[in-house]
Amino acid sequence: MVREKKRAIIESTFSAAHEQLAAMALCIARTDWQTRDLSPRQLREALQKLITRRCRSTRTYRTAKNAL
Repeated sequence: MVREKKRAIIESTFSAAHEQLAAMALCIARTDWQTRDLSPRQLREALQKLITRRCRSTRTYRTAKNAL
């Protein structure tokens, strides 16, 4: 359940940052013959899995006042 919630946060709140990271990963992947055939989708999914499995927690700057 925690990984699912992290994935949802990545897809919503951090979607722009996730896309930027995926674009950077794609540029890096294109420089090597062993990784140049990876698709943007594969790289986005790999980044998402890496973030959700390796990052221990996500911080929120939302306060009780903002939550209402």
